[in-house]
Amino acid sequence: MAWTRASLKLVLQTEETNDKGDYINKNKTFSNLREEASEEACVNVARAIETLQEYSLIGLSRTDYSEIEL
Repeated sequence: MAWTRASLKLVLQTEETNDKGDYINKNKTFSNLREEASEEACVNVARAIETLQEYSLIGLSRTDYSEIEL
């Protein structure tokens, strides 16, 4: 299995609510993450991006994609 790419998804909480009164979240995804990017580096980048956003960061996830050969 060969690693091909990764992405970083930030979950931001808006101040808007739905019909049930729950806050509405917005996602921002950044592609082309380096394979060697550490968890700490991802958190640092997310916190830096949060300072440029209107909403608060409430979640963060990294997705790695691999190619499976048949």
